[in-house]
Order: sequence, then structure tokens, then C-alpha cells
Amino acid sequence: MFVISQATFARLPVTVQQFDEAGRLQQHQFPVDIKRLDQQQWDALFAHHQVSSEGGHTVSENLQANAALLAEVIRGWDEVNDAQGQPIAYSASLLRELLLGPDGPALSRGLFDAIFSLRYGTAAQKN
Repeated sequence: MFVISQATFARLPVTVQQFDEAGRLQQHQFPVDIKRLDQQQWDALFAHHQVSSEGGHTVSENLQANAALLAEVIRGWDEVNDAQGQPIAYSASLLRELLLGPDGPALSRGLFDAIFSLRYGTAAQKN
């Protein structure tokens, strides 16, 4: 049965792939709460932050635009820890900092994969 949701947020899995110190690709997954917007709101949000798949921007410019956009639609996360294994509470400022750090491209890709799953109605792929 299909049930129409009135929820304003959805919890989706985010998968981030990054290389460890030994050059091995590591995959991490954690849940993130993402705002549910209609298509016009998504279009306006992407246009406002000038986020597109087309070239013309530096990686840094793209990551800065991504950080601003993602801080507007991500509400929280779980299962995110620091190097000592301690939980890290979500904040928009921390998200921006992480997105502009060394793992920013990998985190950005994982978050956008989750957003596209939500926006286009596709299930997140398990790898």
C-alpha cells in the first residue's frame, strides 16, 4: 500500500567513501535527517546556491555552494564519531566545516546521493 507522507523530514542513509592512511578505500554509513521539499523548492534552493552539475566552478567554489545548500536541508545525524569514537552532535556550522575539509568532496557526494534518492524517489543503493 502507498501512503502519502506529510512528514517535513526524512531519515536517509548516507554512504561516504574515503581513503585511509594506507590508501585503502573505506566505506562508512550513517543516517541523516533531510528536509522534504517539493520540486520547485529544490529547484529554487539549487539555483540560489548556484549548485549544478555543469563545469565552470572550482572545486572549492562548488564545495562552498554545497556547504551552504546542505546546511539548509540537513537537520541532524546519528552515528557520527570523532577519532576517539565519541559521538559528534550535528550542527550546521560543523557540517560546513567538514564539507570544506579534506573529506569534503566525499561527504558532499554521500549527502547529495541521499538527497537525490529523496528528491527523485529512488532507493539508496547498498554497495
